[in-house]
Amino acid sequence: MREFLGCMTFGGEAGFAAKPAAAVFGRRSVLHRGFIANCAWLAAEARRRGHAGTELADAELFALAYEWWGTELSRHVLGEYAVAICDGDQQRLVLAHDELGLMPLFYTAASHSISFASHLDDLVMETGVGDVDEEYIADWFARAEHFGDRTPYSHIRRLLPGQSLVWQRGRTSRYDVWTLAKVVPLIYSDVREYDAHLREVITDAVASATPPAGKVWCELSGGLDSSTVLAVASRLGISVEAVSFVYSQSYTADEQNFIDAVLRRYPVPWHPLDVDSALPFTELPRRFVAEPSVWVVNDAFDRIYVDLLERHDVNVVLTGEGGDSVLFGDVQQPYYFADLLLRGRLRRLWSDARRWAEASDGRRSPTYALLAFAVEPSVRYMRSETLEYRAMPIPWVTRRFADRMHFARRRRAPWLPPSESVGNSYILQRIMRSANLITTHMHHRHVACEFRNPLLYRPLVEFMLAVPWEQKLGPSGDRLLQRRAFEGILPGETLRRTDKGGSDQPWYAGLDSSPLWRRALTTQPRIVERGWVRLDEWRATVQRARVGRTIGIGHFRASAAIELWLQQLERTSAAGDHAVANAAMALR
Repeated sequence: MREFLGCMTFGGEAGFAAKPAAAVFGRRSVLHRGFIANCAWLAAEARRRGHAGTELADAELFALAYEWWGTELSRHVLGEYAVAICDGDQQRLVLAHDELGLMPLFYTAASHSISFASHLDDLVMETGVGDVDEEYIADWFARAEHFGDRTPYSHIRRLLPGQSLVWQRGRTSRYDVWTLAKVVPLIYSDVREYDAHLREVITDAVASATPPAGKVWCELSGGLDSSTVLAVASRLGISVEAVSFVYSQSYTADEQNFIDAVLRRYPVPWHPLDVDSALPFTELPRRFVAEPSVWVVNDAFDRIYVDLLERHDVNVVLTGEGGDSVLFGDVQQPYYFADLLLRGRLRRLWSDARRWAEASDGRRSPTYALLAFAVEPSVRYMRSETLEYRAMPIPWVTRRFADRMHFARRRRAPWLPPSESVGNSYILQRIMRSANLITTHMHHRHVACEFRNPLLYRPLVEFMLAVPWEQKLGPSGDRLLQRRAFEGILPGETLRRTDKGGSDQPWYAGLDSSPLWRRALTTQPRIVERGWVRLDEWRATVQRARVGRTIGIGHFRASAAIELWLQQLERTSAAGDHAVANAAMALR
């Protein structure tokens, strides 16, 4: 199913209601969204346990997984999914999702009832707006993102990655189902075995994310990750088509040459979409977006993208999201130095620090490498802080709000279970940042097609955590293992590229071209009325952003999204009683 909304009550009017109707297996009702990646294994497990069914739908597999493993079902069920199971025998509700939380789940619990949904806006319409959660808002100002179980609404929570939740007779319990904190190192005698293993697990990831029927597209940016997914899908014989975001004017973001190289190697049908024809900050949101996100300010592009997918009856879009984090792209930070320090392997530490220093562009000293990648991350790790985050002053935020909400302490990372090593904590924090972006930015849509992210397949994450550091990270370049493993599969120019097209220009150009958006941001801004932002500085910031003069597009975009979200919230609250009453009636 595309989405679900449900409510369970306990007490005088005990019961369970859902929209759409749940699949029922005996005394268990199942609602789910997304896909299961290891259906064949689960079906074999069912046969081994004596289950008579032959072809098992996902809903029945979830029901069986709950019967076998209870609240730990997500340890065994792979994929990208959210599932709610009402157990009539136990009079309890279980909420679970894939371990990385790629498919979100939201809930609000009281003593006699719990409401839950796969989409935040559905739950807001069912329960009402309530009070704004300033802790969530402070994270958006300070970090341009939020990690944790909060939402913008104080009464609604998000199910954390690596958790399942049980609501039984009015009591809520959370269970840790995280498996990635401890991964056994993988040691091969021949480096070619790592290459073969990577190709195998990525092939499994793409195959398992591809539905047995329906139209499949693949986003192709020209980067290594989307190119890898498309190449593997083509080599598997999957009937796939490519969709690319191209730029007719924003030349710093243009990737056309790299896109063409992949299409020459794998000549699949191609659908270009010109981002410059629907710039950010040019259309106000058409409908309520339940939380601040990139889509609040990028509604124009969202509209033409969704229209394209619907016109072509696309069922699934494969993406390369998460590849930078999982396969060690972008920034190279050898935080495994901290593990060498903490474990007393000082000779190896000094040798690696010298090697990295000699290869660095700035010819920095080994001492700098020791401080930056061993001493400082060791301290942050022991304090349970985010390894990469640095507190940044936001010039337009009022000092009172920043002090009251303790902006400086927002470097902590409470959303992520601890890892046994500093290096793997670094990997997981990057991966969870990618997963969080997918959860926040991609799953707000109520569209027929699904977006699936094979490079965040859990066995692939486990493999990259287990591989020795020297096989995946080095001072000479990024993506060591990926480039080696896909030699001869990806075009040479794709494998050798070391840069990535910048995409900030369209954001600033869109704001400069849109007086409608500038008026919306600066005329009686709600972020000022609430005491969060200084009016004079905010108006000056909007003007400077027209020519690209900001502390960073991410922070400006986050503040702009909060402002438009608040304006939407006012309109939703004004019609709230009628809308909530209708939603509640439809549910029950």
